[in-house]
Amino acid sequence: MKTLILGGGAVGSTLGGHLARDGRDVTIADGWFQHVDAMKQNGLQVQTVEGDFTVKPNAIHLDELAGFGTADLIIVAGKAYDTRLLSMLAREHLSESTIVMSSQNGMNDSAVGQWVGQERMVACVVALAADLIEPGVVKRTSPAEVAGVVFGHLAPGRDRAVLDQLQQHFAPLGVVSVADDAWPDRWGKLTLNTMSNALAGLTGLWSDTLWSDPFTLDIMTALGHETAAVAAASGVESSPVLGRISHQLLLDATSISTPAWADIGAQMSAISAGRVGKKANRASLLQDIMKGRRTEVDYLNGWVSAEGKARGVPTPTHDQLVRELKSVERGTRPADRENARDLADAVGRWYA
Repeated sequence: MKTLILGGGAVGSTLGGHLARDGRDVTIADGWFQHVDAMKQNGLQVQTVEGDFTVKPNAIHLDELAGFGTADLIIVAGKAYDTRLLSMLAREHLSESTIVMSSQNGMNDSAVGQWVGQERMVACVVALAADLIEPGVVKRTSPAEVAGVVFGHLAPGRDRAVLDQLQQHFAPLGVVSVADDAWPDRWGKLTLNTMSNALAGLTGLWSDTLWSDPFTLDIMTALGHETAAVAAASGVESSPVLGRISHQLLLDATSISTPAWADIGAQMSAISAGRVGKKANRASLLQDIMKGRRTEVDYLNGWVSAEGKARGVPTPTHDQLVRELKSVERGTRPADRENARDLADAVGRWYA
């Protein structure tokens, strides 16, 4: 299966690195010249829990795509705000049977499908944690035995054989699974992202601290409750966050005094304790803040806010988090735990 990955960031490089190690025909195309040149010259170093390895995938600059030809599988793996650009590039490399997937943050499948054809789209829900350390070096902090990717259909009646083929193709990643209906997993990932990603960018906290600090736990629970409510209004029961925090539990967290609220905090703290010194990672949005880049908050928490308005579901925590983060994104103030104080106080009032 000739595979083209459009976007060689943390996820794109992790996927491409594991495929290349197993001898798959994979090309990584990216716009960061230094990263592509590093892969061309020295290969791609993939740091993992199980051990590091270096491979040499076919790495090309975006302007080298002209001679690439068609692909059997195209993965749009860049930032959500580059979806249109990457989708238009993907369209130039389609054959009649090409499969296209978005491995991005946010709900971009339909947007990609507008350019390449909705009938080609297969959901690629990436749950693994990865960090692009420097040009030519990517780090995967989640172990291979933990489910890293779910492939699934977003419309009924699609061919199950396609999913089985993808599962076999991505076996080098470790545990991968398939789902005839990918919407619960897509919403489950969005829930986790909207609970933690932007908040990490605002506070500068890594996952092990963010999920255990009482100061941020209430904010995360409020964010999870609101995303779950929007999912329910959309007719979807999300898959459990981190495999443990159910959609119903998030819906039941209607106030700080509810047992559900306390249960969510306890579960997140327990998960966090298992990451201390082991699997702690920087959220992708925090990585962007640290690199002085534009963030994807408008496609995560901002998207939930917009969907909430459209469906009559209040999302005050998302609304304020987006506003608070913008000043950090602009460089007006650095990422710092104290940035979340006003938001934490507001959550205390809204969910009293």
